[in-house]
Amino acid sequence: MSQLPGRRAGAGARPARPGGPTRSAGRPGRRSTSAPRAGEKSAARTNSGAVRRSVKLSAGRAVAAVTARRGPRLARQVAVLGAVFIAVALVLAFPFQSYLRAQQELRAQRASEAQMQTQLAALTDRKAALEDPDYVKAQARRRLQLVQPGDTVYVVHLDKPPVATASAAPAPVAVDPWYAKLWDTLSDPATGSAPTR
Repeated sequence: MSQLPGRRAGAGARPARPGGPTRSAGRPGRRSTSAPRAGEKSAARTNSGAVRRSVKLSAGRAVAAVTARRGPRLARQVAVLGAVFIAVALVLAFPFQSYLRAQQELRAQRASEAQMQTQLAALTDRKAALEDPDYVKAQARRRLQLVQPGDTVYVVHLDKPPVATASAAPAPVAVDPWYAKLWDTLSDPATGSAPTR
């Protein structure tokens, strides 16, 4: 039984008859098992080339049809995937923004807490110092000049610091008021004299 490549047996192919011609009747382009004649060789080559071209064309059309069917389906799948991605991003955007805001507030509150703990420690130390009577007496003497009965008080008067001499300090420059400067700008530039008032 002879077949073309790519054809299934029984799909239109006839079995060879014993003792009869091996070529199927009325179907050009089929190969026979017997040796072809010289005239049949060129016809067989031409027919086989046409068959190959038609097979290539039909295969190209089939690939184009499959691609054409896959193209819209692939585009539709990409569009659906993109829509799902955008929907997920929108759904997660608000909670993620809230999470970031909460984290920022938490960091600010922790910094504020650390600062308050430092202040609390300083105020606790100051409270403990103010409960000490010796510290209170020392502060009263230093700040308020209070004395205990029987203490001797010494008051030291310092001389005033010497005033800077006039030669050391530059002489102040007389500054004209703004309206005098304005009047000077209105003066006649050719003569340099101010107009009469």
